[in-house]
Amino acid sequence: MGEMRKPGKGPNHFNKPTDVVVSIESSSGVDLREVFVSDGYGNSRVAVFTYEGEFTREWGSFGSGPSQFSIPHNIEIDSYNRVYVADRENGRTQIFHKNGTFIDQWNGDFEKFEGKAPYYARHLSALSYSSSLELMFLIEGTNIVVRDIAFGRNGEKVLKWHSNSRSWPHDIAIARDTNNNLNVYIAELDGKTISRYVIE
Repeated sequence: MGEMRKPGKGPNHFNKPTDVVVSIESSSGVDLREVFVSDGYGNSRVAVFTYEGEFTREWGSFGSGPSQFSIPHNIEIDSYNRVYVADRENGRTQIFHKNGTFIDQWNGDFEKFEGKAPYYARHLSALSYSSSLELMFLIEGTNIVVRDIAFGRNGEKVLKWHSNSRSWPHDIAIARDTNNNLNVYIAELDGKTISRYVIE
C-alpha cells in the first residue's frame, strides 16, 4: 500500500512508516480488526485501515501540541482499545481513543546528566504492551519505565531501571519464556546489540 517517500495524507502517501499494530475486536462474529500505522519519519500521523486494507481515517500533524507528533516511532493498542504512540522527539507517550480523540500524555522520565548528555537522552523511542499484566513497557531516554494501564490506574509508574551502558536503546519487546518468566528485550541501535532482562 502507498507510494514510497511521498509524504501527505490519505491512503497512498506513506513516508518511512515506523510501526504497525493490529487491534483484536469482533462483534456478533463480525471481524472488526483494524490496522494502525505510525507514519513516521517523513509524515507525522497515525493512519488506520481495515484488516482487509481499506483506508478509514487518520490523525496527527507535525508539532508538539496534543495530537501532534515529531517522529511517531512506535504504536500499541491495549485491551480497552486505547492507542499509545511513542512521540520520540517530543519525549512523550500520547494516548488516544481508537477513533483518534486525544485522551492524555505521559511525559518521559529522563535521567539528568552531568556534562554532555547523549543525543537520545530525551527520546521516547519505543513501547510494548503486556495484555496479561496490563502493563506498558517504555524506553524513555536511557531508562526502561513500566506503567500500570489497568482501568483506573492512569499509567501509574510501577518500575524504572537505568543503565549508562546502553547505546541508543531504540526498540523494546516482551515475551514469556517456558518458565513463565517475563523477558524484556532491548534493541540498541548504536551498540548493535539486543539485551535481555528477566522479571521473575
